[in-house]
Amino acid sequence: MRDIGKNIKDLRVARNMKQDQLAEKLFVTRQTVSNYENGKSRPDIDTIIKLSEVLDCDVDNILYGTAKTNNSEKIKFAVGCALSLAVIIIILYLEPKAMKIKSMHYISSFVFFGALTLTPLKYLILGWTAMQLGIIAFKIKITRFKWRKYLKYSLIAFVVFYFVIILWYWMPYVADDMQYIIQISQSQFNVSHTYPQVSVPAPIEWLHNKIAYCMLYNTGDLRIPVFLSFGALMRLCGFAEGKNSINTEKHN
Repeated sequence: MRDIGKNIKDLRVARNMKQDQLAEKLFVTRQTVSNYENGKSRPDIDTIIKLSEVLDCDVDNILYGTAKTNNSEKIKFAVGCALSLAVIIIILYLEPKAMKIKSMHYISSFVFFGALTLTPLKYLILGWTAMQLGIIAFKIKITRFKWRKYLKYSLIAFVVFYFVIILWYWMPYVADDMQYIIQISQSQFNVSHTYPQVSVPAPIEWLHNKIAYCMLYNTGDLRIPVFLSFGALMRLCGFAEGKNSINTEKHN
């Protein structure tokens, strides 16, 4: 943070902007901008936020410089890759076991539950990670449009709603079948098992049936384009951008 003045100057010069032009956009004098850049004075938090808007950058760029922000973006990309890989490994490990259980005991709850949760989660993370890679590789500048925050929250709400419906419907079946599998593993005798009669609220069952039909049976597997797009849009809307970027949105 000691080089805020230098960071402001570097960002201004990179955008081919003169001190008086920047001063006009900040509604201050040219001397004030000069004092910022020379380290004679420091901008307050409101001015820093305004600077990030005028210079089309994150607050991190002003406080720490571009190198710090670039490293942060690369770390986020690495985390996204790690999460994607972890989910893929989990799917590769669990899917054969679920199919084996289905063929041996005629239990399909594990297969459907995984198809409607783990697979969408994988593409959601992959979409976010792919967009993050594009931001780093092509140095994409994300514009903070007026409804960006509300779009982000709407996307998050949709994703949470989707998983809540799926979990609400399938968890009782999965729990019952899991108990059955445990009983089999602990006994040398056959254990009788009937598929559980789970009662869920009618709206939940109706929503689940509509979601499952669209995701698995309707016009092909929609999980790939839907959740890839949602993951990418969530990144463009600022999901997991970091504390400073969120603060910037709050003051827009």
